[in-house]
Amino acid sequence: MRAWSLVALLVAACGDKEAETGTPDDTAETAEPDDTAVADDTGETGEADDTGEVDDTGETGGPDDTGEADDTGEADDTGEVDDTGDTGFGDDTGDTGSGDDTGDTGSGDDTGDTGDTGATLSCTSPVTYTGDYRYGQGTDPCTLGNEVRVTGDVTVSYTTLSDLSVLSCLCEVDGDLEIRSVTGLTDVTHLSRLTTVGGTLRVANLSSLASLEGLHNLTTAGEVYVHTLPALVDLNGLRGLTAVPDYLTVGYADLLTDLSGLSGVSLGGLYLTTNPSMTSLNGLAAQTGLNNLILDDVPLTSLHELGGAGPLSQQVSIGECDALTDLTGLEGVSSGVSTLRLYDNGALADLSALAAVRSVGDLWIGTNGALADLSPLAGITEVTGDATLAITGAADLTGLAGLTTVGGTLTLSNTAVSTVGLEQLQSADELLVRAFTGPDLAGLVGLTALNTLTIERNPDLLSLGGLSGLTSVSEVVIYDNDALTDLTGLDNLTTVSVELDINGDDGLTTLAGLDSLDTVGTLKIRNNAALLDTEGLGALSAVGVLRVIDDPQLASIAGLGPFTQATAITLQDLPSLASLDGLDALIRVTGALDLDAVDGLTDLTGLGALERAGDLDVDTCAGLTSLEGLDALQRVDGTFYLDDNDALLSLDGAEALRRVDTLRIEDHDLLTDVTGMHGVTTVDSYLYIRYNASLATADAEALRDAIGTIGGGAFISGNAP
Repeated sequence: MRAWSLVALLVAACGDKEAETGTPDDTAETAEPDDTAVADDTGETGEADDTGEVDDTGETGGPDDTGEADDTGEADDTGEVDDTGDTGFGDDTGDTGSGDDTGDTGSGDDTGDTGDTGATLSCTSPVTYTGDYRYGQGTDPCTLGNEVRVTGDVTVSYTTLSDLSVLSCLCEVDGDLEIRSVTGLTDVTHLSRLTTVGGTLRVANLSSLASLEGLHNLTTAGEVYVHTLPALVDLNGLRGLTAVPDYLTVGYADLLTDLSGLSGVSLGGLYLTTNPSMTSLNGLAAQTGLNNLILDDVPLTSLHELGGAGPLSQQVSIGECDALTDLTGLEGVSSGVSTLRLYDNGALADLSALAAVRSVGDLWIGTNGALADLSPLAGITEVTGDATLAITGAADLTGLAGLTTVGGTLTLSNTAVSTVGLEQLQSADELLVRAFTGPDLAGLVGLTALNTLTIERNPDLLSLGGLSGLTSVSEVVIYDNDALTDLTGLDNLTTVSVELDINGDDGLTTLAGLDSLDTVGTLKIRNNAALLDTEGLGALSAVGVLRVIDDPQLASIAGLGPFTQATAITLQDLPSLASLDGLDALIRVTGALDLDAVDGLTDLTGLGALERAGDLDVDTCAGLTSLEGLDALQRVDGTFYLDDNDALLSLDGAEALRRVDTLRIEDHDLLTDVTGMHGVTTVDSYLYIRYNASLATADAEALRDAIGTIGGGAFISGNAP
C-alpha cells in the first residue's frame, strides 16, 4: 500500500512538471478593442459659426476615469458596447500533448468539477498556464489538470456555449476574466473553484443569466464589472468577495432591486448605472475604503445604507436619481474631494450631508429642480479645477458665498438665479456665463484675477455690471447677448492681451464701457446688427489685429483710439460706413490692410498718415471713386490689389507710392485714369492691368512704361481699345 502511494505521488509530480512545460504560446493575441464610449463636450466659447450648445448632461466617465478602458461608456441604450473583430490570434502551436490527466494534482477525481454551488473547493497546488487564454484560440487550460492558475487574461466572448465547463479548472486568474456575449449561457456554476482575479472580472451581455452562483468562492478581484444582465435577480453569487480595490460596476441589470450578496466586501469604488428596479442599497457592507461613488439613473430612495461611508476622496457623482431627496449617508465625504457632481436629480432638496466639504477638484451642480438651498456648501472655499453651476431651483448662489478661488472654469449656465451672490470670489482661470437669467453679474464684484471671460447666449442679460474688478484679461468673448445695449461694467478693463471678440450682440448700439481699454491683441467687432459707432474705444493705443466685419448699421469708426501700428486690419461688409476717420494716426500695417465691401466709402480719407503696408486690398467698395486719402503711402511690401470697385474713376491719391511687390488693377468698369500711380518706380514681381472696360489700353501701357523696374513681367489685357 505504501509502495503504491509512493509510485502515485511520483507519477503526479512528473505530470505537474510535464504540464508546466506544455503551456501554449498566446503571444499572437491582438489587443482588446477599446470599448470606451464617453465623449467630452468641451463647451463652446462663442465664435460666430459655433453652435455653443450647453453641455448639461453632467455625465461622468464612470470607472474608466480610473484607467479602465473597457465597457464603461454606454454606446447604445443597452449600455453594452459591441466589440468587433476578435482577429489576429495565433494558431495552436503551444500544445505539447498534455491533454491527458498527467497534470492532475490529486484534488478530486479526473472528471473535473461540474459546479458544486455550495462547497468550497480547495486549490492546493494549481498548475500554471502562462499567458492569455481565449476560448477557441490555443490550448484549453483545463487540459493541464483540474486546478489551474492562468498568469494572463481569460476570455470567453462572442460565442455559443451552454455552460463553462471549459473553465472548471480555474483557481486563479492573474489578469482579467471576461465572460461576455455568450449565447445560450444560463449559469456560471463551473467557476466554483475560482478564488482570485487579479485584474477585472467582467460578466456582461448575457441575456439568460439569472444568477452568479458559481462565483461564490471568489474572494478578491481588482475590479468587478457586471453589466447588461437583464435576467439577473440578485448578487448573492458574489457573497464570498472580501475586497475589490477598484470599482464594482453594476449596470443595466433590469431586475436587481438591491445589493444583497455584498455584505462582506470592501470596495474602492461603486458605480451603479441604469438599474431601473434598484430602489435600495440594502445588502452593501459598511464601507471604510470607498473612494469613488457614481450613481447614474438609479431610482434609489435614500443613501442611508452607506452610513457615512468614506473616505470618498476622489469622485462622488450622483445624476438622474429622481427619487432621491437628500444625501444622508454621505457624511463621510472627504473635506477635500476631487470631484463632486450632482445633476438632474429632480427631487433632491437637501445637501446637508455635505457640510464638511471645504475643497473640491471639479464641482458640477446642475439642473436639480427642487434644490433651493445651497447653504450646506458654504464651507467650500476653493475649487481647484472647474466649477459648473447650472442652478434651476435657487434664487441666488449665496450658499456658495465662501468660494474664493476656482482654478479652472467657473460656468454659470442654464440657471434660474436672479443674482450671483459670489462676492468673495477673487480668482478663476475662466468665467463662462451662458443662458443666465439674471439682469447683471453684480455678485462678482470681488473678481479681480481672470484669464478668460466668455459671456454668451444670455437673452435676459441687461448689463455687465459686477465685473468692475477686472483690469487685465487674456481673452474676452461677448457673444449673442441681444439685450445688451452697451458694455458698461467693463469700465476698468485696460488690457486684453490675446483677443476681444464682440460678436452677434444684436441689441448693442455702442461700445461704451470699454473706455479704459488701452491694449488689445486682436479686436473683433462683428455681426452686431444695431451697432452704430465705436465710441468707447477712445483710449485704445495699441492693437495687433483689428477686424470689423458685418456690422450693417455701423456708420463711424471715429471712436477708435490713436494707435499708430497694427499687424492686420480688416473692414468688411460695412455698407453704412462712409469714412475711415478713426484710423488717422495709423502709420504702418505690417500685414494686410483689407477694405472689402465697404460701400459707403467714396475715397480713403482717414488713412492720411499711412506710410507702409504689408498688403493693401481694396475690393468691391461700390461707392469708391478715387484713392484720395493715401497721400503718405510710399510702399506696399506685398500685393496692392484694386479689384471690382464699380465707381472707381481714377487712381488719384496714390501719387506718393514708390514701390510695391505686386500691383493688380482689375475689373473696374468706369476707371479711365491711372496716372495717379505714375510715380511708382519699382514693381518687384508682377504688374496686372486687366478687364477694366473703360481704360484705354494705351493708358495702361503708359503706366507700365512709367514704372522703371518690373521684376516678373507685366500683363495687360481685357481693357478698352
